[in-house]
Amino acid sequence: MLCPMMMTGNYSWTENTLQSSSSTGLQQQQPPPPPMTPSHDTLIRMDTPNDEDKIDLKHISMALMKLLYPKAYDILEIIRKNFQNRNKDVWEDICKNFAAKCSTTSTKSYPFNKDSSNGSIQNIGKEKCPNINNNTDCGNENDKYDWFLDAKPDTITYDHLENFTKYLVKKLGLNWEEVIVDMGEKYARQCLATDSKPLNFIGENLIEFLVNIENIQSIAYKEVSHMTDFSNRAWTPSQPDLLPITVFVNNPETKIVVTYNIMEPICHFVACFLSGLYQRVARSLFNIVIRVNVEIGSDQYKFFIENRQSGATLVNDDSFVSRYKSYLLNRPEQLLMYIQTFKRVFPFHFVCDQNLRFIQYGTGLSKIFGAQNKHNVHISNVFNIVQPNVGFFFESIRHRINLAFILRIRDNISNEHFRRMELQGQIIECVETKCLLFLGSPIVKGLQSLTSRGLFLSDIPIHDATRDIILIEEQSRAQESLKRRMDKLKDTIQKANQAVEIERSKNVALLNLIFPAQVARRLWLGKSVEARHYDDVTMLFSDIVGFTAICSTATPMAIINMLNELYTQFDVFCGEIDVYKTETIGDAYCVASGLHRQTSHHAVLAAFMALKMMEAVKNFTPKDINVEKFQMRIGLHSGSCLSGIVGVRMPRYCLFGAHVTLANKFESQSQAQRINISPTTYRLLQKFPKFEFTLRDPNCLPKECPANLERKSAFVDSYHHPKLTANLSQTKHISRALEDINSIHNDNNQSGD
Repeated sequence: MLCPMMMTGNYSWTENTLQSSSSTGLQQQQPPPPPMTPSHDTLIRMDTPNDEDKIDLKHISMALMKLLYPKAYDILEIIRKNFQNRNKDVWEDICKNFAAKCSTTSTKSYPFNKDSSNGSIQNIGKEKCPNINNNTDCGNENDKYDWFLDAKPDTITYDHLENFTKYLVKKLGLNWEEVIVDMGEKYARQCLATDSKPLNFIGENLIEFLVNIENIQSIAYKEVSHMTDFSNRAWTPSQPDLLPITVFVNNPETKIVVTYNIMEPICHFVACFLSGLYQRVARSLFNIVIRVNVEIGSDQYKFFIENRQSGATLVNDDSFVSRYKSYLLNRPEQLLMYIQTFKRVFPFHFVCDQNLRFIQYGTGLSKIFGAQNKHNVHISNVFNIVQPNVGFFFESIRHRINLAFILRIRDNISNEHFRRMELQGQIIECVETKCLLFLGSPIVKGLQSLTSRGLFLSDIPIHDATRDIILIEEQSRAQESLKRRMDKLKDTIQKANQAVEIERSKNVALLNLIFPAQVARRLWLGKSVEARHYDDVTMLFSDIVGFTAICSTATPMAIINMLNELYTQFDVFCGEIDVYKTETIGDAYCVASGLHRQTSHHAVLAAFMALKMMEAVKNFTPKDINVEKFQMRIGLHSGSCLSGIVGVRMPRYCLFGAHVTLANKFESQSQAQRINISPTTYRLLQKFPKFEFTLRDPNCLPKECPANLERKSAFVDSYHHPKLTANLSQTKHISRALEDINSIHNDNNQSGD
């Protein structure tokens, strides 16, 4: 159950030490020692950070958000370590008793999960801080005990911590507020132990530290909001553009007011905890002992931070700034700059009184206003406040001067070039005259934007960073234009390279179709291809029977279509069997086996090619050609040959040698629909079982056959795989044999590796 937030309450804490006697087994606490001024030895502040620290915005943002927006689960870990380390048995006994207490109470007030927690907020302001006996029913004892000891980070809320700690200190006989303040100090000490270096970048003293926190908190929140560790924050602004924390410093720098703007009221626990946190930060980082008063409301709560020494400032007297202030001129007659000089140095400044009416403005604004005299005119007649989200009220603006202001010129300005132009800068409170001073510069994007507004580079003072930004933007724009041109040129080159690559692949594919792979590769690289001698090659020559007579009775187009249809099938067979087509001349189709890939089965592969060609011809019927019976004759011979590239402009891959001529002669001596093989091919095929032959008369051998060649000639009739039945087609038998040959080749390659 939350404490009564709708009623404003005041709470005050100073640095103290826990005290009470305990009968539960925890160690006896000693009375607090007299307050002492902290020594420099207690400081953890480091030297001025240097380049080697490598602290970036991400490190600063993470350290800042972790310090100012503590998770309930992290606080629970601090409480657990603090009390469990003293006496683990007592700690677990209290947790167990607390769980049992919760499991026997009503369901109206104590939420242990997110759903019930949201519902409990409706009761805020209707009940006062309840006794622990009013807590909700949380299931059986073991479940509650396990939940509290093994809680997941997203299941713990501040309400849980408040109720548990009240029960804890009641059992231990301690003061609850002092315990929570002490836990806040311990949490701050833990954060500073790991993150003091990033936090040192924020400010030299406590006032600068808190003021700059307000200025950079939105940037820090955006920097870490996408991180998992910071995605489940309990601190959400009541409005999207309202920052969670605002800081106000009074004139003598004796008091700081830190306001938390929240969407949902936060319990008494958080106020006590953050009070201790601020005390530890002030003491450890800036050597100041502070007193914190807390005022809690329904949608915000304020921390009033003062030096514990009454009337003392919150700035360390030993700091460089404090020592320098004593040398400053502080009387009006000692002012060394005339108003006109100030107007030229800060051309876009203005000063307004408590009624927000113009008292003074710079030369740049004079140029914008033109002939219109804006003295004693309300600033709302000229400007709209774009950022931050604040109205035209002196006190409202005064309390947000730690933020950057963006003002937009209204449309009622006579010079239309300046309408809706924006000025960015800061507002400074002039305490001595009760006025507000705005120092700013126009927001423009480059020289073109500047001149389009009727301004010139000379209108921007030399000391103003806007001048450098404009010039840098012009340089960046030129670089961006060059980058776009380079990117466009790069895209053009890439597209051209892609087109070249496509054409290259086409050429490579075409070369691979015409030449063996190793020959095609050398031709593409522009290298010469030397002639090569092959010892074991089987050559196949084929011829269509009666081709001359067929040509005399058919049109040329019909002949071409017939050859294309037939030879396309043969090309497919070459790929399946892995033999190389050397050339086609008229009706002659020539194949070489063992040429592009050396193999001991070159004769077998050539014979398979011949059998498939014969089977295709037997089932082939020419279109638009009147032929009684379409037939072919084939001749095979195995031997050596010489291969090479002939020609440069239109190179051709040719085979040379006596055995090539002899293979052609065996085709000439063949018969229609028969495969004539030489004695050498016959001898090689006999080593591969299940080929069927028809022997021929030795007189059928060509007269060009060498005398040392065996006088045997034969026709290859068919092939039957030993593991297949004879009634299957010739194609199936050959396919099975090719699988066996490929398996043998793969085994040989693996053994060779």
